[in-house]
Amino acid sequence: MKNLVKFIAALLVLVLAAGCGPKAGGTGGSGKAGEGESPIFTIEKTVGGKPVKQQMRGEEGKFGFEEVPFIATQQEKTMWHFFNNPDLPGNKIVITGENQDTKETAEIARVTLSQGMTPGASASATALMLFPTKGLWRIDVTIGDKLFGSISIRVK
Repeated sequence: MKNLVKFIAALLVLVLAAGCGPKAGGTGGSGKAGEGESPIFTIEKTVGGKPVKQQMRGEEGKFGFEEVPFIATQQEKTMWHFFNNPDLPGNKIVITGENQDTKETAEIARVTLSQGMTPGASASATALMLFPTKGLWRIDVTIGDKLFGSISIRVK
């Protein structure tokens, strides 16, 4: 009986501990994100000569875009920043997406990276992005023929 009580107590501790961790696709404590979305992180940039904090969605220290809401069939101007990679300016990137709900795929944008426009960014680009349907989208960023990274977002 004593062993059964210990077993149940240990099982309860494991169940509670498992429920306290980050959810799959969540933020892992690095920023607010919806279910399945990539995390949000903050950078500091200068606007009108004053420092401001800007929320980014992506992979901190690697790349991301300035957080904006996306609505299906509506084009949205998006500023991308790439960090810690001084060889990127001048490269063309292709942004493709796959709707994780419907498996629909689309080319979202093609742009050329320029010198970083934000402190700490080695390259930046402005892209007009349009998603044909709502849902959870995985965005793949390709430079040349190599996948650079992926970001997941929710399109309303």
